[in-house]
Amino acid sequence: MLEIIDPSAPPLQKKVSAAEYQVRLLDQVLNLDQKIETMLDSESILREKRGKTYDLRPLIEELKFEGGESRSIEMLLKAQEGSTGRPEEVLRALDIPPENSRVERTKLVIEH
Repeated sequence: MLEIIDPSAPPLQKKVSAAEYQVRLLDQVLNLDQKIETMLDSESILREKRGKTYDLRPLIEELKFEGGESRSIEMLLKAQEGSTGRPEEVLRALDIPPENSRVERTKLVIEH
C-alpha cells in the first residue's frame, strides 16, 4: 500500500508505535518456553541502561517462541517517546547472549 505523506507532517520516527522482530537463535536455549511465559506473566522487568533503571515489561507487546528447526522468537516491541523496546534487551532478560542470535526487523507499526 502506497501512502503519500504531507511534508509538514511530524517526522516518521515519531509516528512509529511498535516494531516487529524475528530473532533466529544460533544455539539451543533450555526451557525457553518457560522463560518466555515467566517474562510475559511478570508485572515488571527491571533493567539498567546507562546507569538508569527502567521497566522493560511495558515495552513487550508480544513474545513467542517458534520451536522446530527455525528456533526463532517473534517479538512485537513498543516504540514510544523516551523508551523503546530493544530485542537485545529482551534477549538479555531471557539470559540469551545477543551475539548468539540473528535479529531481523520485519515490520514497523505506524500510527495514523
